[in-house]
Amino acid sequence: MRITIQSIWLHRVGFAYSLTPQLVVRANYGFFYAPPTALGVNNNTGSPFSLQVQIIGSTATPVPVASGFPVGGIYTTLASNGIAPVEYQNHYDTPVVEKFGLNLQYQQFNKTAVEFGYEGNHARGLDESWQLNFPTPGPGDINARRPYPLLAEGAGTILNGESFFNAFDATLRQQTVHGLSVQSSLTVEHSYGQNGITNPYNYSYSCGRLASDYGNQWVTSVIYNVPTPRDLQLVARQLLTGWQTSGIVQLRGGLPFSVASSQIMNDDLNASRANIIGPRNPSLPSGQRSIDNWFNANAFSMPDNYTYGNSGINILRGPGFSEVELALRKQLHPRRSL
Repeated sequence: MRITIQSIWLHRVGFAYSLTPQLVVRANYGFFYAPPTALGVNNNTGSPFSLQVQIIGSTATPVPVASGFPVGGIYTTLASNGIAPVEYQNHYDTPVVEKFGLNLQYQQFNKTAVEFGYEGNHARGLDESWQLNFPTPGPGDINARRPYPLLAEGAGTILNGESFFNAFDATLRQQTVHGLSVQSSLTVEHSYGQNGITNPYNYSYSCGRLASDYGNQWVTSVIYNVPTPRDLQLVARQLLTGWQTSGIVQLRGGLPFSVASSQIMNDDLNASRANIIGPRNPSLPSGQRSIDNWFNANAFSMPDNYTYGNSGINILRGPGFSEVELALRKQLHPRRSL
């Protein structure tokens, strides 16, 4: 395997410009390396001993992989469909992420600022694991439907993964005024790309909304320094001063999911999704959802055996997430006597 060592220099640019004393615009664009997955093969069954067998062909007498191992001697033992091939791409470039963004910040008051922004990225060359020598769905002998019937199903890594992320956000920042500081952010995001490889013969079957896409997020944090009454005695001052309260409210949309199906697919060697026969958006109104009836089940049907369902991946969303955290803190200033 050949690994390409790329230059560490990547193009990046950014600027900030004050349109008025209260309004600032910022923008950025650049490329970043994404951490690649470590690839390795080890002998975990016969260590510290291993056996390597070479079959050398020529242009006159080629050795096609589909023919399997020759007959005779050790090749008779190797000619078994229990041997699983492993494959890696010969050319392995480091994945790259292209990032870009635009932000407007407006400060009408001395300690209060409002921001509106857009952030996006495009990652490409991501590594994906896929099933090698996978049988096409169908009845009968599984090995007969493999591209190389004399070998078992293996695994490989292909570097064609791709993802896209786009997000719009609005943020309010207020520095401490009369003991109160607030920060509140609303984000509307959409991310899509490759969700693994379900069908090795159709990569686009697993393309769609990413499983980590929350859709909408709102986070607000508040800190309040409790004022201290004046003219307190020593004991009362120790008890009533230095108090601070804080809270965080976090609301998120539900994570996406797909509707699976249970038709026969290669003796359960792989999964599929259901067919969609109703409206393209099978979600129910929020007032009609329950734990037993979260989406319109009548919009789906079971595909025929040995066929992949036509519904998209991650077209539905699960329940949202909400969290409230409260804290009360007191600062102590112990006195030290000599």
